[in-house]
Amino acid sequence: MDKMKDRFRILGNQVEEQVAGLERMGGKAYGLYVLDKNGFQIPETAVIPVGTKFDSQILFQVSNFVKEILDSDSNALFSVRSSGCMEDGHQTSFAGMYETYLNVKQEDIEEAIRKCYQSAHSNRVESYGELMGIKKEEQKRMAIVIQKMVCADMSGVMFTSNPIDGNQSEVIIEAVNGLGEKLVSGQITPDYYCISKENGELLEFEPGDEDGMHLEKKVYETMRLDAKKLVMCFASEMDIEFSVENGNIVYLQARSITSI
Repeated sequence: MDKMKDRFRILGNQVEEQVAGLERMGGKAYGLYVLDKNGFQIPETAVIPVGTKFDSQILFQVSNFVKEILDSDSNALFSVRSSGCMEDGHQTSFAGMYETYLNVKQEDIEEAIRKCYQSAHSNRVESYGELMGIKKEEQKRMAIVIQKMVCADMSGVMFTSNPIDGNQSEVIIEAVNGLGEKLVSGQITPDYYCISKENGELLEFEPGDEDGMHLEKKVYETMRLDAKKLVMCFASEMDIEFSVENGNIVYLQARSITSI
């Protein structure tokens, strides 16, 4: 979009160098930051860093971010996501512990942000943190990610290596039609692709529950090449959420594979 110089915007008064890290961005936001810095396409994104006072100044910046998007797409909707400092890490994922809100209208964004902050104090977060030996104050350190929703034709998850047996010569993709929430929540069996990381051969394909679209070869070939770059960028095997919109791959989230 023309008005926005960057697809990734840090809100507040601090410069990028002061907040560009896990301690101030949390796992989800930092993953998006690395994706953007390395040239991968992400949605238009704004981040409220950890420790930033959620006051009228921040709300004004959020409002400006949202208005700039709506000026170029009046039908745009938004996602509001937590980005905990202990979330999406190498050893702990906190997956599903904090709140995420999708298809949020402009007038509901402030409430969604407040609910994300509140979710850091939930019983499920405290119970998981206690199980993993994480101090309560660390569990509550959270940034907020606000993004323009992608009008997804297909969505899914890409693993840069096989998450079952750790085979680093394979890229695994699971994909569904539309948004990926039905995959993440386990509502539906996705299409399954097992691809050779080295030469792009489709080693295995298992169709899922849906009769709609499947990933085009040029899409999963691009993702296979991206997988090799992503491992170098993050110095880790990765679990990447994505959407495909009009043939363009948009990366939504990046976290280390915690199972291998």
